Amino acid sequence: MRASGLPRLNPDGRAVYELALTVPGVLPSALPGQLGREPAAIEMAVSDLQALGLLCPADDGSGMLTAVSPDSAAAQTLFPREQAVSEQLSEIAEARAEMERLRPLYAAARANWLQNSAIEILPNLHSVRSVLSELGAACTSEMLTSQPGGGRPTPVLEEAIARDEDMLRRGVKVRTLYQHTARYNQPSGPGRAPPASPPTTRRNRCTPCRPR
Repeated sequence: MRASGLPRLNPDGRAVYELALTVPGVLPSALPGQLGREPAAIEMAVSDLQALGLLCPADDGSGMLTAVSPDSAAAQTLFPREQAVSEQLSEIAEARAEMERLRPLYAAARANWLQNSAIEILPNLHSVRSVLSELGAACTSEMLTSQPGGGRPTPVLEEAIARDEDMLRRGVKVRTLYQHTARYNQPSGPGRAPPASPPTTRRNRCTPCRPR
């Protein structure tokens, strides 16, 4: 099954479709015997073919299934999805353009605020995560972080994986200073013995403020 929800055709599905092309119609219950395959596999294959629009019920109500051309099936099954994706991409582009128009306003307000303060206050966790993503995307050579307190929960560490690995792939050096209590944190394995040395996983967390 694809992420879109569309099934992938396997050899059983291709065999059923190939047989359906040679006769006016196929009876699902007779297919296992005709093809020499397991009933459960054939049932799944028929379901996939119908989901893709490659098999459809006969008009006479006999329970037979007839083959549909790939072009007709694609027009019926894929076109609505393609149209929905196109509309989503258009909406995303429109939203991005609206955000881009706000960039000068944000930059001017931020510059004005920083002129009057050496520290930028991050009032909540959402702001912290936003700044981390912004700094990570802009970082080009080296990131230095200090991790106060002990270890962090697994969800927090997992959230940082994509950001940190992206920097590492771009050749950015990531250095983190942990307190000694971090060695006793076990977010991924509760109950195990404490590690012999501090964790070396490259993660960073921003405190509620940062110097400017």
